[in-house]
Amino acid sequence: MRPLCTAALCLCVLLTLIGSAPAQQRKELTDAEKVRRLDVVPEPAPSFHPKFYPGTSFRGLRVPETMHGYVSVNGRNIFYEKVGYGPENIVVIHGGPGLPHNYLLPALQNLAPYATIWFYDARGHGLSEQNPPNESYTMQQLVDDVEGFVKAVKIENYSLFGHSFGGMVALKYATTKRPGLQRLILSDTSASLDYINRFQDSLKRVMPAAQFEAYEKLQSDPAKPADQRLREALRMVYPYYWYNPPKDEYLDLDIGALNLNATASDQIWSSDGQSYDVRKDLPNVSVPVIVFYGRYDVVFSYDDAKEIADNVPNGKLVVLERSGHYPFYEENHAFTEWIRTFIEYYAV
Repeated sequence: MRPLCTAALCLCVLLTLIGSAPAQQRKELTDAEKVRRLDVVPEPAPSFHPKFYPGTSFRGLRVPETMHGYVSVNGRNIFYEKVGYGPENIVVIHGGPGLPHNYLLPALQNLAPYATIWFYDARGHGLSEQNPPNESYTMQQLVDDVEGFVKAVKIENYSLFGHSFGGMVALKYATTKRPGLQRLILSDTSASLDYINRFQDSLKRVMPAAQFEAYEKLQSDPAKPADQRLREALRMVYPYYWYNPPKDEYLDLDIGALNLNATASDQIWSSDGQSYDVRKDLPNVSVPVIVFYGRYDVVFSYDDAKEIADNVPNGKLVVLERSGHYPFYEENHAFTEWIRTFIEYYAV
């Protein structure tokens, strides 16, 4: 018994000595050092099930709430879907032009425990009101519609996500200071149209010669309606957009489920879309930016992504090594965790 008492006494003395030792002096940070920068954003936290997310109670057990409807945006009826119940808002701009939003929804809905996600079809796309063929349709209208949509659904603070062409719209939007915009999330996109020639070269390299020749002929085949040409062309190149492409039957289902609009695509690329270039405006982006890039993307290059991340004032480049043009599908867990970490690190 006495040895135990002696050991306990020694432990108390030791703890007293440690407690009385002078605390290590903490270095006071300057205001500049206190600014959070994306070059020091930690890697995503170790994975865990959302039900263990601090303070979330039964979140991980809930099915993401969904609602849909129409809102009037700059004179057009715009279709939207709202998914999730997280405290943050993420407004999603789909790619294209000519595609609807629904190709993004299955992957991004995994953010539902952390954010409320707002998907919408751009004017002239998907289920939104179509743009009359005799009216102008410009990229600037799409940019203006982002702010119009945010106001229509009464969102005060939000992050903006853009994929591919949607990333171009989002980037162009963010080069002007926008009330309520807190963060910019980009995936596989570019700050200019310099990617187009590289894209064609990449397709020529990865596609069999006969298939690439058929793809080029299809682009200008007057015997087929424009929407059919777009659908067939997209189906031909679609397998090469992936690092590990799904089976053909699933590729067919993917393309078949898309409500395509080639007229919208043609109108945009024949207007101000053909002069898109925001490289000189990148320093004007005032919010934190995270740029995702799938290492095997044939549409855009690593240099396209790096150019954005390097030239915005506060940018972070994340390369997902086993992905093509759709890293939010091929490496969904890593993609989701990066966005969650990004949102938490820049919580407002």
